[in-house]
Amino acid sequence: MAWNVAKVSSTYVTAEIGQLSAQVSDIAQIVSDVLLKTSDVQIWTSDMYQKTSDVLIRTSSTQMVVSDILVQTSDTKQVTSDILLKSSDTVVWTSDTYRTASDVQRVQGVQETRQINITVNTSDIEDQLDIVARHNHSREWWIGKRAVQIGVSDWGTPDSMSDFIAISGTDDWGTDADDEAKVIGTGDSPFESGRLSFDLHRVLFTDLSADVLYKFRLYWVDWESSDVLANAIANSDFTEFMAQNPVSGTKALGTATDIRIPRLTVGAKIYVRTRCSTNNATAKFLVGIHEYDAQQLV
Repeated sequence: MAWNVAKVSSTYVTAEIGQLSAQVSDIAQIVSDVLLKTSDVQIWTSDMYQKTSDVLIRTSSTQMVVSDILVQTSDTKQVTSDILLKSSDTVVWTSDTYRTASDVQRVQGVQETRQINITVNTSDIEDQLDIVARHNHSREWWIGKRAVQIGVSDWGTPDSMSDFIAISGTDDWGTDADDEAKVIGTGDSPFESGRLSFDLHRVLFTDLSADVLYKFRLYWVDWESSDVLANAIANSDFTEFMAQNPVSGTKALGTATDIRIPRLTVGAKIYVRTRCSTNNATAKFLVGIHEYDAQQLV
């Protein structure tokens, strides 16, 4: 056995070197394994990155899908809202249609009612037209004061041209005895046999003593057996008309004055009263009457 300067056996050195070489080889193997494992870790890490990337991509796709769903949901809500609005418009239109239909029915009802009324009242209209026709085309009698007036029956006659005379108070109706003119008595009408009613249609003034405006009231007392002018005054059974001299100093109007009065049953009495600003002013006049076959229509 050879010994070196350090007195170490070469065999020992060789053996140590062999062991060191073996250990170095083991270390190299370990390093190689570590490197392999590191490479595997890198590959695994790369795979993780790839998977993470895939997950992110999928997440992004999912988000896009969710976004599309939200957009579609919003569109659906809008469509639903539009449908509801259209439904509301339809309801309003339907309501208007019903209202319009109701109005049409109401108008038709009014028209039907009017048609019914017209049908029901046709006979009355015909009667009124007949009355107007008879009034305009019937005989007219002109009546003057009887020479002697008797009680409540005989006051006027077609055989007289004597004036009836009404006398005024001062801005009031004449209230003295005989201030009112007694025109038609209970026994005067009918003037034509068989007539059932009459109206006093016109008045002709032959003299107005004062050059002022006169007001006249013509009263009727229907089917009374005594002189009851007070009842007619109390019941306002009268019609009014006015008269005035057309020119100062002219004491007659010259033309007849039309008046309005209800149709009266024969046997009714008629009085005339007057008033003006002059006390005891007189109004002298004649009257024209029409007689009819029909009963009174007061």
